[in-house]
Formats: sequence, structure tokens, C-alpha cells
Amino acid sequence: MPGHRTKTAAESARLLHPGTYLTDGNALFNMLGELPDEPSLCLLEDCRTYDVLVVHIDDLRSSSVREVRVRAAA
Repeated sequence: MPGHRTKTAAESARLLHPGTYLTDGNALFNMLGELPDEPSLCLLEDCRTYDVLVVHIDDLRSSSVREVRVRAAA
């Protein structure tokens, strides 16, 4: 895939922090956290539908999903 790159460890760690907002360019997701009994799976909430999705961490790391950064108003 042109322009596709693997995320660094720091970028991946930020993506997995509960409360982080993520986007794939079309949808907005809220990271709810990892499953306690299965740390390779995480929960994402779709901010439009409120559906909760179970996603494998490797899929999240290798996808085009990125953190949404909010700039404070001046």
C-alpha cells in the first residue's frame, strides 16, 4: 500500500491508552481499553453508533487508524 508505514512503539502505545480518540479517516472511535483476560484484544467504541468493537491489537497497529489530536483554542 503506497504511503503505508508501520507505527512506532510509542505511537502504538498511545493508540491503546483508554480515552484516546482514533480515526480511520471516515469514522471516529474511542479507545475503551484492553480486555483484562485477553490483552491482545481491545475495545473500541464507534462514536456515531455507540457500538463496541473488539479488535485485535495487531490489526489496530498495522491499520491506517491514527490518533485524533485536539488543539487547544488560543
